[in-house]
Amino acid sequence: MSNYTMNKKTNYMAVSAAAILVTAFVLVQPMQARSEVTFEGIQDLTNCFLKTHPDLTERIEIADPISMNTIVGKANGDKMAKTIHAEKEIFECRTVQGNIAVIVDVTTYAELYENMTLTNGEPAEDPIFTQVQVVTCVKLEDEARLVGCEESRPSTNDQIVQNCIEQPIEHPQEMNTVNKGNGNGLIKTVEAQKEIFLCDLDGDSSGGSCGIGLPGSNQACRDDDKKVDVIIFTEIWENLVSLDSTPTDPTIAKDIISLRCIVKIASAQVEFCEFSLPDRIFP
Repeated sequence: MSNYTMNKKTNYMAVSAAAILVTAFVLVQPMQARSEVTFEGIQDLTNCFLKTHPDLTERIEIADPISMNTIVGKANGDKMAKTIHAEKEIFECRTVQGNIAVIVDVTTYAELYENMTLTNGEPAEDPIFTQVQVVTCVKLEDEARLVGCEESRPSTNDQIVQNCIEQPIEHPQEMNTVNKGNGNGLIKTVEAQKEIFLCDLDGDSSGGSCGIGLPGSNQACRDDDKKVDVIIFTEIWENLVSLDSTPTDPTIAKDIISLRCIVKIASAQVEFCEFSLPDRIFP
C-alpha cells in the first residue's frame, strides 16, 4: 500500500471520528440540559408569561386558586388562632440553561398568628406574628413529570409600580369562623378578599402590542411587567355571652389587615410581600 493511500485512509478515519463526536455532542447536549433540570433542582427561569388560553390573548383563570382556613390551638396557656391563606398561579417559562420549556406553579402562603385572649374585653389589635412563604414547583409538561420544588421568603423592601390595571377574579373571597372554646363565647370570623393588578412599568396599562404578562412577538415589552396581589383580611371578633340575657350586637372588634405582594412575571418570582399595620374600624 502506497504512502498516499495510507494517508488518505488515515485522514478519512480522522474525519469520520470527528463527525461522530460532533453528532454525539449535538445529541447529548439537549439530553444533558434536560438531565440538569431534572436532577439538580430548579434552574433559573426566563421568558415567563402567565399561563394563557390557546389564542394567547388572556390569562387562564384557575377555577378556584384560593384557599384559606383558621384553627385554634394552645400555646403557653393561651389560646392562639392561626389563619393561612394560599393562592396558586401558573406560568409558562424557559430555563436559562438549555432553553427547556417548563410549567411553573407558584403558591404563596400568607400566615397570621393571633392571641384569642381578651384584654379589658377586647382582643389584641396586632397579630403576634405574620409571615409569607412561597413554594415554586417546576414541571416538564410533555413528560407529565415534576422536576422539583423550592421554598423562598420574599423581600420586604417595597417597590414602585405604575401603569396598573385591576384584573377580575372569578372566586376572590374566602371566609371562615373559629371559636375559643371552653364555653368562653369568643368567636372570630376571618374574611379575605383577593385583588390582582397587572402593571406595565415601561408603558401604559393596556400592555402595548403583546399585553401585560402575555406572550407576544416582543419579549422586551414583558421584561418589566409586574403582577401585584392585594389581599384584604377583615376580622370580626364577637362575644356570644352577650346573647344569653338581653340580645345585643355581640361584635366587640373589627380589624382590617392587608397583604401586598409584587411578582416579576418574566422570572415567575415573588419579589416582595408585606403585611400592613392593622386598622381597627370598630369600636
